[in-house]
Amino acid sequence: MTAMLSAQASHCPVSPPRPEPAIVMRSNQRIHAPRLRVSRDGLTYDGAGPADRDPEGFLWPQVIGPETGRYLYADVNPVKQRLAMQSPRQLLCQVGMGPATRTAAGVLWLVPKAIGTAQDPVHPRWPEIRTTEPPVCAFHAPHAARDCKRMRRFGYGAFFVREAELVAVEGTVYRPSPAGGIHVFKGAVCELDPSDQEEQPENTVDPRFMLARHLVRHLRGMTPVDLSDPDLCLNAVPCNQEEG
Repeated sequence: MTAMLSAQASHCPVSPPRPEPAIVMRSNQRIHAPRLRVSRDGLTYDGAGPADRDPEGFLWPQVIGPETGRYLYADVNPVKQRLAMQSPRQLLCQVGMGPATRTAAGVLWLVPKAIGTAQDPVHPRWPEIRTTEPPVCAFHAPHAARDCKRMRRFGYGAFFVREAELVAVEGTVYRPSPAGGIHVFKGAVCELDPSDQEEQPENTVDPRFMLARHLVRHLRGMTPVDLSDPDLCLNAVPCNQEEG
């Protein structure tokens, strides 16, 4: 009887593991920028190499530690966020880190609705907003919406986006003061084209003195899409699935 039960159990269907967002930090990882130093030429830290600076000259931290442990949904991995958002021709899915779904109508994006607070006001032009959220593939889009507490609570829209211009970088600025100290500004935004902004010179962020955290893209030209549409999801496969 025991052998029979074991044989039966071995044929029980096993559910595939639930896709988890690759874009978030894990509990055994940490953001790493040791011995950060500020000079007249900008920022650096021990071990920083050419790969830690992007084409615009921004310095990025490293992420160290094994990719294991709990998923920290509120903490975005800056290295993977940069990788997913950096190239307009190779925008990556925030869950699988494979190619985001792209059609003639644009790239698939989930756009969360604003919370309505001073820090996250309702945008009059929603969904044409700025975002640090990478796009998604059709297979992983429902998982991305499910795992985001903000989307579950306040809602979201799914859109094909025709234009997603890279417009800014978010991070922490370490600005030398005339007296010799260092002023630290967390949550600073450096516009990649300051001429488009009505900024005062004293508020302009010098990219040499920013430790970057997120790339920002401005979404325009939106076509709504239903994630349950069979034409979208029927033959969808994971973006990180190996061919063959």
